[in-house]
Amino acid sequence: MNVKSFPTLLVKSGLFLVGGSALIYANIHFTLPRYTKAPVVCPAVVNTMHSKVLCSGKIAYKNASEIKSEIYSTVLRKEVKEAQRVKKGDLLVALDASAQRIGFENTKRRGEDLAKSVKNAKSDYELQQSLFDKKAIPRMNVEKAKEQWDKALVDQNLFKEEFAQEKKRFEKVNVRADRDGVVLVDYLQANAKVKDNDVLFLIGTPGQYQLNGEVDELNIGNLAVGAQADVFVDAYKDISMSGIVTQIKPVSRTGSFSMVGVEVEITDNKNLSLATNLSARALILGNMQKQAIWIPIEAILADGNDRFAFVVDAKNRARKRSVQTGLITQTHVEIASGLKEGENIVVSDCKFLRDGERIGVVKKP
Repeated sequence: MNVKSFPTLLVKSGLFLVGGSALIYANIHFTLPRYTKAPVVCPAVVNTMHSKVLCSGKIAYKNASEIKSEIYSTVLRKEVKEAQRVKKGDLLVALDASAQRIGFENTKRRGEDLAKSVKNAKSDYELQQSLFDKKAIPRMNVEKAKEQWDKALVDQNLFKEEFAQEKKRFEKVNVRADRDGVVLVDYLQANAKVKDNDVLFLIGTPGQYQLNGEVDELNIGNLAVGAQADVFVDAYKDISMSGIVTQIKPVSRTGSFSMVGVEVEITDNKNLSLATNLSARALILGNMQKQAIWIPIEAILADGNDRFAFVVDAKNRARKRSVQTGLITQTHVEIASGLKEGENIVVSDCKFLRDGERIGVVKKP
């Protein structure tokens, strides 16, 4: 620790009455060392800076497909295991179709009954129309027959949608691969029962990963598909992997503020061993860029709503100066006014400095 100055405290002599007793004390002089050291400085430079957007999330397999059950059923047999390669359309698991078959057959019979109802209603309408043409019955009979026919047609059309869904459920008793790939995760394991919407398998390409993360909604205009990113996994500290933004999703979470989902493909994992659900973050190169004076963000101090920095003068004294800031990136801040290009700015130990204090040896990064 470098001791720069030693403020002196002086306690004058005097007399106190405490609880009826007199306390006498004399002049006491002592000093308190104040911690300072030679701070690091750097020049204020005009530069073109790109903003970077922070995205936090989890590591996941790239473009993997979740294979789900669409019915509640019993597993008859499983045809694949983890790490097995499959082709689109391959059978993954066969489910018991007994309940679905009964439901399908009942629905099919109801459809046949509706078809008969439409046919009978049409025949009755044609008969009533013929009798009306012969002036044998009033028009009201024809209109009533027409209403019955129209209602039968509506019921039949509604049934067609219901039948299509029932047929789809019946066909889904055989769960098949929706793409070529490898069974990355077998969630089914030895389970004997499945429910509607249960995830059974994850199919994709091994060794390919992405970051599924979120960014603040305020940064949505600063993002673009194809933007480059530096990806960091918490387990590997400061090792940076290369990535690229592949998808920007709609707002994914709301509350006091909204978050936007972002997928970042990891294009170079630096030979790191990755796994799903690892905590990770990405610094995404934003759209905004501006030529201005930029200084490291740690050089800026706050005093209420005011912002200031310490500028080193010709006599190596730190001078406190008010500044107006502009855009802020993860590492730098734009100076709209208050600094000139080339002025040396203190970037370390700023909170220990006082205005006009002489500083030690200057280190330029």
